[in-house]
Amino acid sequence: MNLLVESGATKSSWLLFDQQKVIDKQVHSGINPTSNPHSIRTVYDFSYGTADQIEEVYYYGAGISSPESKNAIEQVFTDKFGPLKLHCNNDILAASRAVSDSQESIVSILGTGANSVLYDGNEITIAPRSLGYMISEYGSGCHIGRVLIQKYLHHQMSEGDTNLFTQLYIEGQGDLVNRIYASERPNYFMASFTKFLLESSVTLREEVLDEVFEAFFRKQIPVLENIAQYSFNFVGSVAKAFEKELRRKAAELNYEIDTVCGDPLDRLLAYHQKRIE
Repeated sequence: MNLLVESGATKSSWLLFDQQKVIDKQVHSGINPTSNPHSIRTVYDFSYGTADQIEEVYYYGAGISSPESKNAIEQVFTDKFGPLKLHCNNDILAASRAVSDSQESIVSILGTGANSVLYDGNEITIAPRSLGYMISEYGSGCHIGRVLIQKYLHHQMSEGDTNLFTQLYIEGQGDLVNRIYASERPNYFMASFTKFLLESSVTLREEVLDEVFEAFFRKQIPVLENIAQYSFNFVGSVAKAFEKELRRKAAELNYEIDTVCGDPLDRLLAYHQKRIE
């Protein structure tokens, strides 16, 4: 019996599985040892009657960006389960294995943040350093939220969109700028505005998404080499919610998109199930 853990900052999914089936599924709080070190204690929330039968653990998570963060995860699993075979990897490898198994492609996560790598079908071969939401992460939910806030504060929205934005996010909630800078996690706060595009005018939605996806393909991706020869695969809530606009911008720039997947968990499970001997 094996355990697959796929975690973002908000939630973590835990699957006990064998070659044929899922034995148990649990959802717990998110884990990010870099931005929220205390969150690693979520590992202790997992409980199963025959946990001592777990042979291997495959952990994929946000914030696995340094030896220190990886060691923190490995230590808490050892404390919880005792000695076991643990594979600890970051979330972009989970995305790659989920949507690009045996395929060479550029794999990107577009969610609250953004990350892109070159995957050879087995391993990540080029992984540019993530510069975070303050410097890059073009095409992310944070980027979309930032553009929406700019348009609102610079009076670049239509009257209808301005009134709706005011009603949803301004009235009775205090000064918006102060709320952004006072937030413990400004990137998550700004990304929360992405859902406004589901209610805004079509004109604003297309204008904002055209801008952020143009920036993604022109600024986020060119750090990878010879990108024109590869297809693209995407994982993440933003990529899935705005798949039509993402594909349209890619086609406009002569890029090919294969798979767009909102949640990689089922595909990641299939990846590991077919490798059980």
